[in-house]
Amino acid sequence: MARLECSFYSGVLGMRTNFIMYLPEKREEGTKVLYLLHGLSDTFRTWDEYSAIGRYVRDKNIAVIMPDAQKSFYTDMKYGLPFYTYLSGELPGFIKEQFNLEQKRENTHIAGLSMGGYGALKIGLNNPHNFKSIGAFSAVCDIVELVNERKDDFAPVFGYEDIKDTMHDLFYVVKNLGDVKPSVYHWCGTEDFLYEQNIKFSRVAKEFLPCYTYSEGPGDHSWQYWDREIVNYLKNYVLGY
Repeated sequence: MARLECSFYSGVLGMRTNFIMYLPEKREEGTKVLYLLHGLSDTFRTWDEYSAIGRYVRDKNIAVIMPDAQKSFYTDMKYGLPFYTYLSGELPGFIKEQFNLEQKRENTHIAGLSMGGYGALKIGLNNPHNFKSIGAFSAVCDIVELVNERKDDFAPVFGYEDIKDTMHDLFYVVKNLGDVKPSVYHWCGTEDFLYEQNIKFSRVAKEFLPCYTYSEGPGDHSWQYWDREIVNYLKNYVLGY
């Protein structure tokens, strides 16, 4: 398994940006692709530094891409950079061209923690034809509630417009999916400060997603649980080992 740290100029972002990638040195047909998204206080390096993701995918036919999204909430920011367009369009195109990864839906997955869990659900559910599965760990699920409580804090990301019933609102998106629906694995710790949001979303997701699993257990907002849950997600949704 090769570990690559890449820097390239993004035309969408108008600047150089970075990602870490694990890539099989000897690829077989049907290589899996997983986009792994970081949290609010993290960077593109954090999954690599705080989890054993490199060990979990060693000798497996999978490419893992860990991009940088700053504090964008995986959104085309009102007063900032268009990270949603970059991550849902430009970056997959760059990966396909530079590394010859086809990224057919049946082989492509997206997952993340906290803000990255929101990003995985947002990108995956808004682009269901592109992703077979989504993994969300301790995710920000009720962005509408959070923005309404902290309007000034979120103004650079969403502005002051009402984002309820838009592509940013996960409850709205999951209720309005068409016939194509990704599988979703969703986990949250019962001591997590986002636990109530995750329970609220799980009740709706169970109704509208035919292949949806919600799991919980003792745990707070920390890496010892995310490192465990990425293994569960890889085993049951991505690699099947």
